[in-house]
Amino acid sequence: WSVTGVQTCALPIDSRHRTLVCADCHAGYNDGYPHVAVAAVSRQCQSCHEDQGAAYHRSIHAPNFDAKGDAPTCVSCHSSHRVLGSDDSRSPTYPLNVARLCGSCHDKRHILDAYFDAPADSTARTAVRDFRRSAHGLALSQAGLTVSATCSDCHDAHRVLPPDSTESSLNRVNVKETCGACHAGV
Repeated sequence: WSVTGVQTCALPIDSRHRTLVCADCHAGYNDGYPHVAVAAVSRQCQSCHEDQGAAYHRSIHAPNFDAKGDAPTCVSCHSSHRVLGSDDSRSPTYPLNVARLCGSCHDKRHILDAYFDAPADSTARTAVRDFRRSAHGLALSQAGLTVSATCSDCHDAHRVLPPDSTESSLNRVNVKETCGACHAGV
């Protein structure tokens, strides 16, 4: 922001969006001066990232966001301006950071109470804690093995579905392929 309160936009040089200009996402941003960011309408991420947007809209997060506004969006996980790749250790989507990112919602009691009608010791309510104690979680947190599976490797980063959905990567019929993506001979 400048001294006058008008945003002087420059995307961080390390952002995956560094080649974009403000008007690429904020329609009308360049229609006059001074540029008032709050007057500019943001484009949806899916206008460029169609596959990820389509997957998100088929996930359990999209209806929860539409109904209650408490589910993650693209910006929740990727940020809006400083979008870093999952190969960047500063990114929330870097393998060592994914459990913390997912846990930022899935460790909250009000989220668990709102969406999981299950006993306190059920997998739905203990998934983040259980992951951290699992072979995959320990490989990430204690050994720093960034090749170990994270939440998004098994659940799909954008199309998160409940395990009882036949389209879910965690459904019994799909577990062989999900685990087989990393484990040969499953």
